[in-house]
Amino acid sequence: MLVRRLLILSLLVSGKLLTPLLGQEPAEAGPRTDASFVASTNALRAQRGLPKLRVSPTLSKLAYRHSVAMAKKDRLWHNDISSATDHWVWLAQNVGVGRSVASLQKAFMDSPTHRANILRRKANLVGGRHLHQQGQDLVTVNFEQTTPVAALTRRTL
Repeated sequence: MLVRRLLILSLLVSGKLLTPLLGQEPAEAGPRTDASFVASTNALRAQRGLPKLRVSPTLSKLAYRHSVAMAKKDRLWHNDISSATDHWVWLAQNVGVGRSVASLQKAFMDSPTHRANILRRKANLVGGRHLHQQGQDLVTVNFEQTTPVAALTRRTL
């Protein structure tokens, strides 16, 4: 009984028990992008001679929050992220549900609209997160093309 109480207390303190209940992002997840989607997306781009996308913590955090919201409502939809990022000239979002990262990427590439988002030549930022629940992966991937001034500023800093 004491071990069980200590385990519950540990989970409460670490946020691993309350986080799913409250729908907030776990501390260890932060604004990180899901590396598997970034690697897969950049591999698809490289096969076509396109530059790699850089990870945006802002786009990643927005993707995570949107994936959590879709999971709560058990449905897919796109959300407007235009007011949450600065210096953009183009934004796009892919959302989906599937059995794996590979199956989701295949579905995105089979869809002309989603494929266009992945392969946009001038896109330079990405942020995506997927949640695994009930045997399926739910994903949000945000893409951005920044203004030339913003891209130049980020490189020189």
